[in-house]
Amino acid sequence: MRVPLQRQQVHPGIAWRLFAVPLLLATLWSCTPQGAQLPGPADSGDSIADILEVLYGFEVLAAGGDPTVVITDPANNSQTDLGLVATPVTVTLAALNWAYPAFGHGINVYLDQEFQTTLTGETVFMLPDVPMGVHVIAVALAQNLEGSWVEYTNPEARATVIVKIIAPCAEHSDCDDGNPCSADSCLTGFAKCGYGFKMNCCVSDYECEPGWVCKDTGFGNPTCSECGQDAECEDNNICTIDSCDNGICVNDPTPGCCIDDAGCDDGLFCTVDSCNISANSCIHTDNGDPACCETKYDAKCDDGDLCTIDVCIANECRHGPVVDPNCCNDVSECEDSNPCTIDSCNPDVNSCVYALDEGKQDCCTAHSDCAAGGVWDDEDPSTIDYCQSFLCVHVENPAYCECTSGCDDPCLDDGNACTEDLCVDNNCTHVPEEECCLLDSECEDNNGCTDNLCVIPFGEETGACYFQPIADCCLTDEECKDENPCNIDVCINYVCRYGPDWNLPNCCQT
Repeated sequence: MRVPLQRQQVHPGIAWRLFAVPLLLATLWSCTPQGAQLPGPADSGDSIADILEVLYGFEVLAAGGDPTVVITDPANNSQTDLGLVATPVTVTLAALNWAYPAFGHGINVYLDQEFQTTLTGETVFMLPDVPMGVHVIAVALAQNLEGSWVEYTNPEARATVIVKIIAPCAEHSDCDDGNPCSADSCLTGFAKCGYGFKMNCCVSDYECEPGWVCKDTGFGNPTCSECGQDAECEDNNICTIDSCDNGICVNDPTPGCCIDDAGCDDGLFCTVDSCNISANSCIHTDNGDPACCETKYDAKCDDGDLCTIDVCIANECRHGPVVDPNCCNDVSECEDSNPCTIDSCNPDVNSCVYALDEGKQDCCTAHSDCAAGGVWDDEDPSTIDYCQSFLCVHVENPAYCECTSGCDDPCLDDGNACTEDLCVDNNCTHVPEEECCLLDSECEDNNGCTDNLCVIPFGEETGACYFQPIADCCLTDEECKDENPCNIDVCINYVCRYGPDWNLPNCCQT
């Protein structure tokens, strides 16, 4: 995807600033006495770096909503002393109107046109060793398209900053940085190199309008110009097709091309992404987790079971039962353990069907199907008929007897010596014998003033009930009269109670 190309808008007044830079620099250097120090923060509100930033810097106003990147540190034209071993430069940037960090979004970093790295989330990075002299650090917003980092083409999507690495010097030749755009000299009063810029000169394409190139047009210094041939648009990216279209460079991505693993992220959770460096092509292989999934109804989650709902939750396949409790895949899932049904799985609705096997005897769903008058009544009065596990059961009734009267021991003994076992209307009955008992509990006369006892003579199997009166026990108040007219005589809980009746006239207790 390419963002439409927009022309870079130069802040008003930039033209005269660019023209005046060499002259003012020369004036600054020439007006400084030998051995004196240039004004700094301690004795002036503006440092040399601040002055040069005003001279060189210009504002690029972002169009509403356009992806924008700005370098917030170091300041433009900032100076750093050359290190003894290396000179690292730390750069801080910010992205506006653009999601960052975000999948497929990156920021390309360049030093003097040379690609350094692609940032995929960092807003602070370090160039480990910047050489002596004037250098252009550039950053450009880019989008990953099929493995290639393709830079946005609106002016706000790129930013540059000039840094100066100051080396000690003894003569002007010590300060030659090989940059055709720098006016370098040795400030002998400071024993340090000083650098200015040549007018209308560039080091990097990123100092130019998007699509333009920095090239030597025959006037001695490289300048920003429209391209004239495809070769001038080479971006040193093997994964882009570079061409010059009506004076504007176009760098279209090569589909599926990559230069490292980072450029092959397909945004899928369940793939392992890598770049085949020898072929510059992306490889996306399954991570091997059979339960890993991408979308809610990922086909990978289909377990082949028609009776489960298969969904992807948090990149993991989950399986739950469908609403139909009779859902089936085949007849083996429809076994109901009922010998009276023919079980099948309806393939049209994937639901179990249980058809009654009408040709099979003794099949039942209720006890009445098996009892007298039922479908499977065995018409045998000596059996107990009931339905068990969908089949009628007919078992012998132990209470059944054949004769109606006059039988000798027609029924089984119930084990109670105080009952007479008789057959009445084909049913065994056990009639209690009068005045026969085995236990005290069988001798109840419902009289609270007697002890109920079953008296079994020695050597006998059964006994007779005996109700022994309880002394001084009463049932009614009348049984408690003591012939004292001044008393209240009552029977409470089978015991007579006596007390004076103070309400009676002319009664005395002594």
